[in-house]
Amino acid sequence: MQSDSSPLVRATVRTRAARRPVRPPTVTETGVDPVAYRAKLLRFNASENYQRDLARLMAEIDRRAFTAMLDVGCGVGTLVERVRARYPARTVEGFDRFDFGAEDCAVADLCAARAPRLGRYDLVTFVHSINHLADLDLAVSRIAAVLSPGARLVVINPNPAFVGVVRVLNEHGLLQTVGGDATVVRYLGEAELTRALGAHGLTLQASEAYGQTITCEVHGRQVEVAERLMMVFAKSEVDHG
Repeated sequence: MQSDSSPLVRATVRTRAARRPVRPPTVTETGVDPVAYRAKLLRFNASENYQRDLARLMAEIDRRAFTAMLDVGCGVGTLVERVRARYPARTVEGFDRFDFGAEDCAVADLCAARAPRLGRYDLVTFVHSINHLADLDLAVSRIAAVLSPGARLVVINPNPAFVGVVRVLNEHGLLQTVGGDATVVRYLGEAELTRALGAHGLTLQASEAYGQTITCEVHGRQVEVAERLMMVFAKSEVDHG
């Protein structure tokens, strides 16, 4: 499953004064080799599945008259580069937990004891990264705090129902897919994310399932499960903070 190659809990913020964090996590601390993982991300970003994700995401971004955007878990910076090229006059930042060589992006951990220094944004994206957060509530609270009134938060994620079905099929020898990502904490679906983000003033505005599908018959009923989910959340137009 291509979605298993998704980027880590990333954090990469474009810095206005060429600021860099003190030190990225080491392989010993995390069990992840950033060099090997970067190669994995580059392969994933070149895949048909990711290009499909990117096309949907860019269409959503094009609908937003944003002034400042943040990509949380930017990986190698593919999305950041694409948006900067299309909107050179706008602020586009990204950050990742690991240094994957993304240009003008920072290395920071959204779930660290000390919060990253962030700006103010009216558009935030999590592309295959929200599943890697060690502390979802802490991360969402920190992002919600830097969202402008009326801001949008866009999540593109593997559908956990699809992931679960594929795992069962693999376990029973009905599929032989190669994948998996030890950095995933938990695959999060629409219901769980709606609760988690809703606790911090973010409301689900739109949700779309797309990509490859699996069709099952359950108790005489046909059920179709899509591979991907794109969810758009909105912050209230009124800033209560």
